[in-house]
Amino acid sequence: MKQVKVLLVDDSAEFLASASDFLARDPRVQVVGQALHGREGVRLAEALSPDIVFMDLIMPVMNGLDATRRIRSGLNPPRVIIVTMHDGPEYRRSAEIAGADGFICKTDFAEHAFAMIDAYFAGAAGPASSP
Repeated sequence: MKQVKVLLVDDSAEFLASASDFLARDPRVQVVGQALHGREGVRLAEALSPDIVFMDLIMPVMNGLDATRRIRSGLNPPRVIIVTMHDGPEYRRSAEIAGADGFICKTDFAEHAFAMIDAYFAGAAGPASSP
């Protein structure tokens, strides 16, 4: 069985631990790394070649939009899904402009994260977002 390699980027260690534990319940998922800010996320994305990056929006050192732009500008970039507490049309539009492949509000992570993973396995094209 092919596993999807996931990188988690968030400035909350509690969210990283919780999301990692949650995603690890699915045998198709391998959490390959965690980063506490965007710059570290960019470095780990280059080093670990994940298939999907779940990226927070607001972080110190480098925010999620800048990190998404850098990651998506590479060769064969992973899908980047923004996961944030900051929801609204302006945030979703900014994420889309930065090159994000999807957008999930943190309160809906458990409900929508596996749909994003399913879309990866299905080879779904185009941006995906939670409602």
